[in-house]
Amino acid sequence: MTLRLGIISDIHMRSGFREEIAAELDRVVEQLQRFDPDLVVMLGDSIEDETAQLDREHIEMVREHLSFGPPLRMLGGNHDVINLSLETLESLFGHPLDDVVRMKNETLVFLNSVTHRLGNPRGEISVDGFELLRELDPDEPVTVFTHHPLHYRDVSDTVWWATRPEEAFCGNKRAVNEVFEELSVRCVINGHLHDANHTVYKGVDHVTINAFSKEKPDVPITGTYAEVEIEETIRVEMKVGSETMAYYEI
Repeated sequence: MTLRLGIISDIHMRSGFREEIAAELDRVVEQLQRFDPDLVVMLGDSIEDETAQLDREHIEMVREHLSFGPPLRMLGGNHDVINLSLETLESLFGHPLDDVVRMKNETLVFLNSVTHRLGNPRGEISVDGFELLRELDPDEPVTVFTHHPLHYRDVSDTVWWATRPEEAFCGNKRAVNEVFEELSVRCVINGHLHDANHTVYKGVDHVTINAFSKEKPDVPITGTYAEVEIEETIRVEMKVGSETMAYYEI
């Protein structure tokens, strides 16, 4: 039994490119409808923070565009919480930020990594996230989704993080990975870094989904999304339109 996921990250809906982003989202939805996912996942940074009112409107726009049939799960990103509370995000998303979803014999774990405590754009997994992980059956294979990466790799050649790597990764990733050692983690899928990557860190596969928007400072909209198939293996195909930009099999 194959579980199909449509994944998109870092849309950064904003006033200056609202119509262009909306049009590109429609094109991505057309592609995803052909893929026929069981679930759509938005990995965070739905918006580019402006004002609380605009941020709410833009999150609602993103949710509306991505609500084309399959269930939708949305994670918060660091831009999403600059003007909005975590409670507001949960209300706008319509589900908890930390949650477990079981579909087609697969267990999907969604961990909130955004916080007001550390300041933008740093992230950390919350107490609720740790409690959720510790309640899992150690023998139950899980796929984990989060905005901030829970691994480490060299980002010195990236546009956004070369001079501030401390803002690229989840601040308490060491503690999270210690919990992972007691679990059966198949893969961790994250956004935030605005590139495509597959890294094995402490024995766990980590895949970064490239940004839909603002991949680079001079590229306002790329339209990247991913088609993921989970069965005996996990296949991640990152695409722009119908063209494959990166492919990983785990």
